[in-house]
Order: sequence, then C-alpha cells, then structure tokens
Amino acid sequence: MNTAPTEETTGLLEQLEAEANDRNVSTEAYVHEILTNRHAVREANESESELRKQLERRENRIEELEAELAQYSTTEQELRGEIAQLRERTDELSTALSEANDELVDKREYIEGLEEDVSSLRERLESREERITQLETQLARRSQIEDKVSELSMVVREERTARDAPFFVRWWRWMRGK
Repeated sequence: MNTAPTEETTGLLEQLEAEANDRNVSTEAYVHEILTNRHAVREANESESELRKQLERRENRIEELEAELAQYSTTEQELRGEIAQLRERTDELSTALSEANDELVDKREYIEGLEEDVSSLRERLESREERITQLETQLARRSQIEDKVSELSMVVREERTARDAPFFVRWWRWMRGK
C-alpha cells in the first residue's frame, strides 16, 4: 500500500499550512490539524488504492468477459455452421426416407399382387386336386366295373360253354349242384 503523499495531497497540505499562518493559529492546534489532515490524506490514499485495485479487478473481469464473448461468438458461428449441416443432413435423410417409403409402397403393392396370384393359384390347385380326386374315384369305379364286366363275361362264357357242353357234362354239373 502506498502511503507517500501524492501531488494532490502535498498541495492540500501546503494550502493548509498557508491558511494556518494567516490565522495565527497556535502551533499545537496547527499540528493537530495537520495530523488530522495527514490521517485523512492517508485514508484517502488507502481508499484510492483500494478503488484502483477494484478498478483493476473490474477491468480484468471485463477483459475475461470480452474473451468469453469472443469465444461464444466463435462458438455461436460454429454452432450455426453445425446447425446448417444438420439441416442439410436432415433434408438428405428426409429425402432418403421418402424414397424408401415410396419403394416400400411399391414393394407392398407388388407383394399384394403376388399374394393375389398365389391365392388364385392355390384355388386352382385345390380345384385340380378335387378334380383329380374325382377322376381317381371314377377310375376306381371304372376299374371295379371293368372287373365286374370281366367276371360277368367269364360267367357268361362259362354258361355258354356249359350250355354248349355235351349232355353228360351238363347232367353231371346239375347233379353236383344239387
């Protein structure tokens, strides 16, 4: 802390001494007044010193804040650039998403068409399977009928053969059947 008198305080002291001489004040009162004034000057110097320190601290704080402001300015510009990039990327993604949605709609329509085709093919297959089953049933009946016709034709042949057989063979068969 600087307690040395400044030009201002020295000038003030000189002015007080001149006033004291003019008034013919006693030395004791004069000394007391000088000491009081010196004390006041010392307090003023201390107060001035404290105010200068506060001013210096505030100036330092202002410089810090200005540096932060510059940093925020730079950061703000960087953020604006990043925001612009993000908007571009969002637009790109939006376009890609829209294209993907269109493609999905097209594929969905294609799949629905395929499902309709598969459904109609299933119906045709089922109707053909039913027709095959009917034809197999008819074939089985025809086979049975052919077997019966074959048996019947054999029976008819045997009867014809039996009728055309000589009398003795017919008699013998007749006897055996009784």
